[in-house]
Amino acid sequence: MKNYVVWTNCVVLDSNINMGVGEANAADYTRMYEISLASARQHLTGTWEPIVWTDPVASRVEMFKHNWQRMWDLWHGEPCNILYLDSDTVIIRPTEIFDQFSEYRLFNWTQPPSTAEFENYFNAGVRYYPATMSESIWEIGSE
Repeated sequence: MKNYVVWTNCVVLDSNINMGVGEANAADYTRMYEISLASARQHLTGTWEPIVWTDPVASRVEMFKHNWQRMWDLWHGEPCNILYLDSDTVIIRPTEIFDQFSEYRLFNWTQPPSTAEFENYFNAGVRYYPATMSESIWEIGSE
């Protein structure tokens, strides 16, 4: 079974400074992605293939929608496990993830780690989509 580690390293053209990753910041994000990739190569156990999506997008909202669709396509295209990492994710010690979980997982808490609505409020910067994950997860995303 294939294992993929996926990153997005693209220019976000939105001019809103809080939401855009314009040309001026592209080199910084590329460097973060390179560090993240190097840390995965050093510490992520098992056999896996890196994928990086680089096509520019108009906004972060568009980027998230594109990522969701590409993740859907990848997962439905063949039996595979997918680990998605934000560019600022660094793996600092030997880590085994593939085939360790049978369900969709988020791994890192936000700050604060809970809200009135969610006891455990997770950031989506590290997501695991195992081949054994329920199709119902995709249905929730489609809604």
